[in-house]
Amino acid sequence: MYQRRRYALSVASTAVALFATAVLPAAPVLAAQRQVTCGMTVTANVTLTRNLTCTGPGLIIGANNITINLGGHTITGTGPGTTIGIHAEGRTNLRIHNGTITGFRQAVALYRTRNVVLRGLRITGNAPITSAYAGALYVDESENVDILDSRLIQPEAAQASWVSASSDVRMERVQASGSLTWVTSSDAIVTRSVVTSGSLLFATSTQRASIRHNVLRRASVFTSEVSSVTIADNRFVGPTRVAIGLTITRGPVVERNVVTGAETGLGMDALVSNARIMSNFFADNGYGVHMIEPDLIVDNLLIADNIFAGNHNAGVFLEAARIPRGDTPLTVSRNTFVRNGHRSTDRDSAGRRIDDGIHTNLPVGSLLTISHNRTYVNADHGIEALPAGSVIDGGGNRSTGDPNGCAGVACA
Repeated sequence: MYQRRRYALSVASTAVALFATAVLPAAPVLAAQRQVTCGMTVTANVTLTRNLTCTGPGLIIGANNITINLGGHTITGTGPGTTIGIHAEGRTNLRIHNGTITGFRQAVALYRTRNVVLRGLRITGNAPITSAYAGALYVDESENVDILDSRLIQPEAAQASWVSASSDVRMERVQASGSLTWVTSSDAIVTRSVVTSGSLLFATSTQRASIRHNVLRRASVFTSEVSSVTIADNRFVGPTRVAIGLTITRGPVVERNVVTGAETGLGMDALVSNARIMSNFFADNGYGVHMIEPDLIVDNLLIADNIFAGNHNAGVFLEAARIPRGDTPLTVSRNTFVRNGHRSTDRDSAGRRIDDGIHTNLPVGSLLTISHNRTYVNADHGIEALPAGSVIDGGGNRSTGDPNGCAGVACA
């Protein structure tokens, strides 16, 4: 009996030992993360544990599906200004976040990349590049790139970012200074960001740009050779020369913006077509909307439902010497003009002082229609549309408290 109990106990003990071995394996030995160093090619996710100071390149991304967590640390370049902080070429599904990159020619350079997220970065103090095809943040031939919750700080005339031949590049909740530039790109988005002392430039066959819900302080938005751009719900705070500048632009929509303190709130020149300037508030600018061209090459322009208040010279000033054949309708309608022209310093090419709610100097027979506007206490005329016959009186205009009422159109 004793032998049986002993045998049974031995079998039970062996079974327990085997079970324990199977269920509770030995704790694994964790390999230490490879130390991140300057010039390193990153082929697995890494987290910085210290600052890096590099005399050459910072980090090179050498694989897809990589996350670089800067861990709140700084990568600093001290080289001759020709190096890159973090560089990726031909890679997809990248994440770079949570730290500072400074002192390089280009802090981050992305070439032929897809599905990239840059978040929580501070890109500042990099080489003050003023030439094209370069920027502290450089994105070329890439798609689906998000720049989120970051700071891009460069001198006013320098390139903070340069995006070329790329699609679906989005900036959201970014603080920036310097120039942010898109060329030959599509589906660009800048939203809920603050730009100080610089500009947003969309140029050279860029299509479908959206600039919404931003604050621009001493900063501007310019478009040139662009189609389908929307500039909406932004706040522009001067001083600046031109807050919004449109040239060779098709289908611009400018709506619900507040524009103050610029020499010109919105300026247009050659070859703007299908423009809609609606429901904006232009106050305390030199001009609210301003266009001077030798030829009136503007196709289907609508300026409607805006408020122009306290602009120094005029709320709207349009001037051209000639009307090319094929000119299409232009309309200024349903706007409100209050106390414009009281600090006038300018005259039009005919020598007339520009100190009205609406002031036009166009050739006789232009297709500009002025209708259903309201003018109050402007310095001279509520509407001065001379010479006679140069605009179409669409009716419904009203003048209240303007010393000389209206000229060139009838006002009640």
